[in-house]
Amino acid sequence: MSLSLIQNNPYRILGIPITSSERELQKQITKSNRFAEIGKTITCDTDYLFLGDFERNSNSITKAAKTIEQPLDKLLYSSFWFLNSNHIDSLAMESLQKGNVEKALEVWEKVVGDGNISEKKFSNLMNLKTLYLGLSFKSSDGVLIKNYLIKGIELSGKFLNNKEFKILFKQIVGDKFDYSIEKIEELFIDKILSDIRPLISKGIDISEITNAVKTFSSSTQFKISQKFSSGETNNIESEIQNTEELRKSDASNADQFGLNLYENTKKDIDSLSKVLGKTDVKFQLIADKLASEILQCAIDYYNEEQDGYTDKVPLKALELCKHAKKIAIGGQIKKRIKENSSIIQKAADEGISSSNFSKDIVSEIDKINLLIEKETHILKLFDTNEFKKSLSSIMKQSYQSEFIHNAMRLINQSRESLKKLLNALGKEDKTFIKICDQVVLFSMALMIEYVNATAPTIGVSGNTRDVFKSLGTSPYINMSPLVRSRYSENLKSLNNIHNRSNSGGCYIATMVYGSYDHPQVLILRKFRDTFLSNYYLGEKFIKFYYKYSPGWVETMKNMKLINRIVKSVLNKLILILRKRYV
Repeated sequence: MSLSLIQNNPYRILGIPITSSERELQKQITKSNRFAEIGKTITCDTDYLFLGDFERNSNSITKAAKTIEQPLDKLLYSSFWFLNSNHIDSLAMESLQKGNVEKALEVWEKVVGDGNISEKKFSNLMNLKTLYLGLSFKSSDGVLIKNYLIKGIELSGKFLNNKEFKILFKQIVGDKFDYSIEKIEELFIDKILSDIRPLISKGIDISEITNAVKTFSSSTQFKISQKFSSGETNNIESEIQNTEELRKSDASNADQFGLNLYENTKKDIDSLSKVLGKTDVKFQLIADKLASEILQCAIDYYNEEQDGYTDKVPLKALELCKHAKKIAIGGQIKKRIKENSSIIQKAADEGISSSNFSKDIVSEIDKINLLIEKETHILKLFDTNEFKKSLSSIMKQSYQSEFIHNAMRLINQSRESLKKLLNALGKEDKTFIKICDQVVLFSMALMIEYVNATAPTIGVSGNTRDVFKSLGTSPYINMSPLVRSRYSENLKSLNNIHNRSNSGGCYIATMVYGSYDHPQVLILRKFRDTFLSNYYLGEKFIKFYYKYSPGWVETMKNMKLINRIVKSVLNKLILILRKRYV
């Protein structure tokens, strides 16, 4: 087996020299057809069976003749065959007829050397080039023999650019036709590439081909690099687009999308690097685009999945950053990678390394993480402008009014896991404190949203304040100094809101008895906090009361008779409350 260009070369099938005249060609066709009609096949000295089998019959002869009807085709196929022009050629080609390929190679290699030859040795260069190309496949299994192919391509460039080629050119097609060397080079190398492209991945690297064509003109070299790079570029572009779509639809799995992108384009980007070179603008653009998408996968995944206290998510994101860094060329993308890697690395360093703990401990840590995710899911959505805009004011208040229950569930349901972690790690353990901090921070965030939504209408109940206080008094929670400080500030603010809401809350009672701290007012406040606030209708009444009582007070403040009537009613109510609820 050989390159089809040589194995099925029309000059081989016809059995004529490349310099044959049209008359000689027709004479050979007639002779071959006559042999074929009686079931026989003519043989020629240049059949060279080591190049592989071929057919010489009426059909193949007719097809071969048509193949070289056009002058440019005639010139092209003759360039892939042998020419006996001197005694050295005769000696080598005689060896080929006997099947002694090594001897022929030895003869021509000795004369041709690196291909820089005199005009008398031009045919030797042509023949050695053709033999190398013809031997570039193993006849037994069709595997590409790299060193023969590379030598054949290198010598082909020198053959086509030798001044003697123009003379051969005119000898084959005549003076009427004139083609640029660049055009012939392009057709020549295209014919080779069409044969070897399916086998490139099996025995030869693309960069070796592009290095071999450096003996061709610069324009041909450029066209070859573009041809080889177009497939890889299209593959990378397609993978980037697919990954971008997946990432935007599901950021929680962006780490896997980014990793798949890196793996799926690794060979293509490496091939482009060798074909185009890292200084090539086209390569730099596609490399930076690829690195940018891998980095964005890391950023989106980190932002979506980061839980705040484990190192699992940051480490996966950092892996993608490292892959992006290996690909990036431009300064701007390298700067982005560095900045984001620094942020993610800091989170990884501060996070809990699950590899340091037993499965039981990791299980409890994961339980708390899941609780936080579950109870703060709406809170996180609530922080996005898109979600807020989609809510009516009523729906917004509805969500916020539930945050106190989310906070209570988070505190209560995490208690058992915190207790186990406390017993296993100890109260002063840094990991334990980090986990406690997360429970406290998210619980506070939920309660703050609740207070912000409800305090203007119902104030802050004692129950809300007690839930908040429980974070600081729990025996299973130990906060870091920073979180403890934030907790204390928020508790102080909550107490102030509680006091203000209550001082302005019992408006009518305070007006009647003259003081917010009057014993009778205290009974009414206690009834509100311990009884009314625990029931739906009670909360509705409290909202109604806070909304309208300030106006009533302003209207009645100088009406002594009405004040006495109200005081009398309140005294009777307080008497009942004292007996039943206080």
